[in-house]
Amino acid sequence: MLAETGDAAMPMRLLFVGALVVALSGCVSQFATGYVGKTALDLELELGQPTNVVALPEGRRAYQYYWGGGTFIVPQTTTGSVNVVGNTALVTSTTTPSIAVTSEGCLVNFIAEQRGEEWLIVDARWPSRLSC
Repeated sequence: MLAETGDAAMPMRLLFVGALVVALSGCVSQFATGYVGKTALDLELELGQPTNVVALPEGRRAYQYYWGGGTFIVPQTTTGSVNVVGNTALVTSTTTPSIAVTSEGCLVNFIAEQRGEEWLIVDARWPSRLSC
């Protein structure tokens, strides 16, 4: 006999998804701040053409790159237990379906100042939300 119970594994899965989102949110800061001190040419050589270049006050520029995004799949899980009563085995199982977690990504701004012929990245900014 197979008896289906409520989804006892769901809180664990939600915790995992939350941890995944938090872990990914830290990645944008490592990505972006790694370019501070480099030139705009370095950005283009490593990341390609920017999505946009915006003129800022005081002669500065923002080189905009779209970063992150995508879908992450948390796989399906099944847990179960067997209770033996006499010569009968009763199986209880719980199956939690897979979950797709999607992030749209975000626009990262690399702020640059002109130093001679080059544009030097002096700051990086991105949206203050949980994940990119």
